[in-house]
Amino acid sequence: KALINHRSRYVNFTDLDRNAHMNNTKYLDWIYDLLGSAFHGSHTIREFTVCYLNEAREGQKLDLAWDFPEEGCLLIDIHRNQEDKSERIFAAKIRSFLSSFCRLASTYRVPSSVNSQERDSS
Repeated sequence: KALINHRSRYVNFTDLDRNAHMNNTKYLDWIYDLLGSAFHGSHTIREFTVCYLNEAREGQKLDLAWDFPEEGCLLIDIHRNQEDKSERIFAAKIRSFLSSFCRLASTYRVPSSVNSQERDSS
């Protein structure tokens, strides 16, 4: 099944490792940027499967495609188009779950009595 969401990005200097290839952690940053803070605030990632297939270099345009084929599962493919052919660079599968703990943690405030007790004991 084709992934329905698409976005293009260029590999920048700050994306590179010492060998002038895109740093493997930058792929994860790009994926996290696709999802946005609303997703991250309400979901906890429980499994991350990554396949690095080809190198990407500075200035190359990469096409990202992603979709949620089922609840709690995100699929991502990153391709580079060169000479009228598409070359797969990277693929990932992320499993997450809607986390009531995350929602609770984002709205939870430490009671002022706890804060004052900590200050008094230090």
